[in-house]
Amino acid sequence: MKNVIAKAAVLLLVGLVVLPAAFAAQAEAPIRVEIPFAFLAGDHMYAAGAYEVRANSEFGYVELRQVKSAFGERVALERTAVERKSVDRPLGFLRFEQVGTTYTLKAVGAPYWAEGLAVKPSKTEKEMAKRGGASGNIVTITQ
Repeated sequence: MKNVIAKAAVLLLVGLVVLPAAFAAQAEAPIRVEIPFAFLAGDHMYAAGAYEVRANSEFGYVELRQVKSAFGERVALERTAVERKSVDRPLGFLRFEQVGTTYTLKAVGAPYWAEGLAVKPSKTEKEMAKRGGASGNIVTITQ
């Protein structure tokens, strides 16, 4: 009888560990977007092209991987919520701000998130802001 109870307890613990991980993995499924311009995210310039984007709000990062590349890079997110329209919620999105000729990744949202999250400003972005230059266009790309 003790063996049956011990096995049941182990199965219950395994289920409690595996089930939330399965839901988390589903919530962080990558979105694919075509970005028609070069852009700054973190301290790195990215070329225009097709990207897979995976946002992780729990650990505070967004991973960008160019589709033709095997490697991705992580960019830090802030815990600052970014509004989005309710009609856009089924879609993932990337929001960029154009300052001069440079586009900077400012926010990201995964499908069905109620809000997006702001991208943490990088050193490069802060230096650009110090040099001046008026904010320009806001460009939102959805999945």
